[in-house]
Amino acid sequence: MSYEDRLSNFTIETENGDLFVFEYRDLTLKRDEQTGQFNFQDDIPFVQKGYHGAERHNYEIYLSGVDYDIMAGEFWEATKAKTPLTLKYPTIEKAVNAQLMSIERIENLATGAGEAIFKVDILESSILKKAVEDTTRSAFIGQQYLVVQEANSSRYYQAKPSTPSALQKAKNAVTAATKAVSKSLVAYDIATDTLADLKSIERTCNGLIDTLDTNAELFSQAFQGYIEIAVSSIEVLYKNAFVDLLISLLDVFNQDTDDNTKLMLSTAITGGLVLASTATTSTAYGNKLAVFTRSETVFNYYDQVIAIADTLEIDSDLIIQLNDLINLTAAKLDTISFQAKQQRTVELKKTEEIYTLVYRLIPCASAAIFGTEIENFINVNKLGGKELFELESGRKLKYYL
Repeated sequence: MSYEDRLSNFTIETENGDLFVFEYRDLTLKRDEQTGQFNFQDDIPFVQKGYHGAERHNYEIYLSGVDYDIMAGEFWEATKAKTPLTLKYPTIEKAVNAQLMSIERIENLATGAGEAIFKVDILESSILKKAVEDTTRSAFIGQQYLVVQEANSSRYYQAKPSTPSALQKAKNAVTAATKAVSKSLVAYDIATDTLADLKSIERTCNGLIDTLDTNAELFSQAFQGYIEIAVSSIEVLYKNAFVDLLISLLDVFNQDTDDNTKLMLSTAITGGLVLASTATTSTAYGNKLAVFTRSETVFNYYDQVIAIADTLEIDSDLIIQLNDLINLTAAKLDTISFQAKQQRTVELKKTEEIYTLVYRLIPCASAAIFGTEIENFINVNKLGGKELFELESGRKLKYYL
């Protein structure tokens, strides 16, 4: 087999499952190495290589044919999404996760060439099949969470409200926060012994509220512990929903209280968002889009926390440590997204029966897995009635692979 036989298409696939196949001429790969150069007197330089750097490449790729303009327009719009792309290079066996850094579209309309040229600057970040030490990353998140928790409590002790009016407003806010956690827990089945622990923490929080002026640090620690144990006690499938419910019940940023109390509570809830989102498995997320949506939830909430910190004009360890925690969270969610399934769409060319269609679209290792995929396919596409037996030609359907 010659190299020509091993060449594959140059393809770019979006997170929504849109696949674009490009023509190409000559392609160039380039990688910047992470090195340090040391110059010694009367000697040649010594270069120490640390590790290979990120691979960032400029490609010139083409779309042509009678409908090139339609394909070019679709690709242009598809690449506006925030989510990563999957790129397959013609001479490299494995696909890579990639982010588009810039894109230029050229159409030589005057010459009637009938093609669109795209000059793309792409940063290739990870091989999709590369094994990741997930346990280690989870441990780092757990450790960093504890650092943030400590910094949050310590700062609130230093910046707690002091005037009687401000102190009362703070007490009202932390009372509402404790009640919101308790109310959110009602929706979930929790083991009896764990429920007893949660009730004990709730009583501790309530007992500290009246003495917030002298026990601000202890209250912050107890409240963060309340959220942490609550998240750990809820089934994987519902962890994110619990924190979302808590946020809906407790709009910290609109509380009638001081900004320091808002910062303490919102930082605690950010910690809960991180713990819930990173403990949820790719199976529980269901698909890549759900993981990216969760990422946006975490980062949007974090932005609101930073907005309060900016209002207070603080530059403390708390913000630095919280930023590190968010960066670790981004890396973990990126890993989860690699493991999650990709949403795809199929338009039926003929009338088909549901079992045959799912069998054709989704590889299944056993009858049990096949039964689960059938159920998922029905739920995702909201099938019922006649469609449970027969799907008409032209019907567009979603599935995950």
